Amino acid sequence: MLLAEALLSQNLSPEEREDWLEDIEEWDEDVVEVEIVRTALEQWWDYPPLVAVLKGHITEKGAWEGEPPDFADELALARLRILERQGRFQEYLYLAQAEGQLNLYVNMLARIGRVEQAVEEARTCLMSPDEFLHPAQTLAAQGHITAALQVAAFGLEQESRWSCYNLARWTAEQAERAGNAALACAQPRPPFSAATIWRTTSWPSAWPAEDPTTTLHPKVRPRQSTPFQPGQKAEHLRK
Repeated sequence: MLLAEALLSQNLSPEEREDWLEDIEEWDEDVVEVEIVRTALEQWWDYPPLVAVLKGHITEKGAWEGEPPDFADELALARLRILERQGRFQEYLYLAQAEGQLNLYVNMLARIGRVEQAVEEARTCLMSPDEFLHPAQTLAAQGHITAALQVAAFGLEQESRWSCYNLARWTAEQAERAGNAALACAQPRPPFSAATIWRTTSWPSAWPAEDPTTTLHPKVRPRQSTPFQPGQKAEHLRK
């Protein structure tokens, strides 16, 4: 894995990549993750499905021509780390979404300051409470407290209530720092209702009355590899 990432980070010529491919055939597969390295060298950065994804053409197949291998996530993560180091954030977003790395996708939106999009994509892409915590923390660290608590609210409304504890505790701490006494006194005892958080974070007074059974947003859609249709341009990411 580390070798594949190291090689992909280099500006290797086709001849140099061929030399590496010849070398790895002699390696012990129990010692080196040969298949990952081989695939990285063969695909490089000019593999047509990958090139299409990095340009925003996302299909249900992701960055693969056929069925993804078992190590597809590992290779995707290696490529994402490289894109991040190179500051290629838009391509990072495309690849993360295409390869189903939705938590990383939403968190990167938050990190690069696309706050409204991060909140909306958190609502539609993430599923478990723990997945909501990282982007919420990122938004809070950047000073977007209202947006952070909104993301947290989406997470606390999920059905996986036993995994809400960390998110609930963090939300209560943030609310206390923000001077939100109503939410801060709630204590990290899941689940919180979205109404509790929304109505105590400077939102319009027209919100419905607080009710633990109130749901202020539709159920999160099932996780999919991509919300796009085959061949469709991911224009909304360019905003």
